[in-house]
Amino acid sequence: MEKNIDNDLDNIINSISNLNIIDNKKITKENNKENNKENNKENNKENNKENNNEDKNEDNKEEINNIKENKINEKKEENVKKESLNKKVLLKIEENKKEKEKEIINEFKKIDPTISNENALIFYNLSISLHQSKLQKNGNFLETFISQFLDDNNISYKKQVSINKLGKIIGFNYKKKCYHIVDFVIGNNIEIDKMITDYIVISCKTTCRERWTQDDWSFTMKPKLYLLLTISDDYPPSDRFREEINRKIITSKPKKKDNRKFKLNFDDLLNELKIINN
Repeated sequence: MEKNIDNDLDNIINSISNLNIIDNKKITKENNKENNKENNKENNKENNKENNNEDKNEDNKEEINNIKENKINEKKEENVKKESLNKKVLLKIEENKKEKEKEIINEFKKIDPTISNENALIFYNLSISLHQSKLQKNGNFLETFISQFLDDNNISYKKQVSINKLGKIIGFNYKKKCYHIVDFVIGNNIEIDKMITDYIVISCKTTCRERWTQDDWSFTMKPKLYLLLTISDDYPPSDRFREEINRKIITSKPKKKDNRKFKLNFDDLLNELKIINN
């Protein structure tokens, strides 16, 4: 009897143990399932993130490529516009040149109807070259004449005097970093670092037109006397030139309607220089 009871107890204990083992297995399975689910979720999330990042990177690349392509196209369009505008200008220049050549040929044919078009243009270009050479020689002639005049009258002077923006003398015939080169400066002790306002200035112009405005500096940095010397009648009107006692025009060829306050010619030059020096 006791043996049977012991056996039954053993069986019961074994059964309970088996049940616990089964339960533990089930729990482990369940836990594994949960863990797998969690891991799968995490993995999916990571994969999704990576995929999203890849998609974004692709989108960004595509956008950057589109921007680059648009810029390239814009540049091409600009270049085409520039080229077309440049071509238009070149065409206009050529048209204008041909039109002028026609006028020149027609003028020559009025003189000599038998002259060829080619010879008419050759003669025209030659005459222009001679005219420009003449003007240059006239300029040299006038400066040479004034130099000789000053030497003959023992008047102290310097030619081609370079000044800066403040009117300070920085050299003689010195072109680098200079504001202006004055034709003639009259006076004693003309030296570097002296001011142009301490001297008489002569500006030589064979023809004036607008070239006299190159000496606009003389309005603000006034020399003791400023003389514009010319051998033409195209000098500026008195009011525009701002003619005054220390600013005058001397010409060998006065206008018919001469409105200068001081109607001076070359005979008056020496007297003007003496008045100021004394």
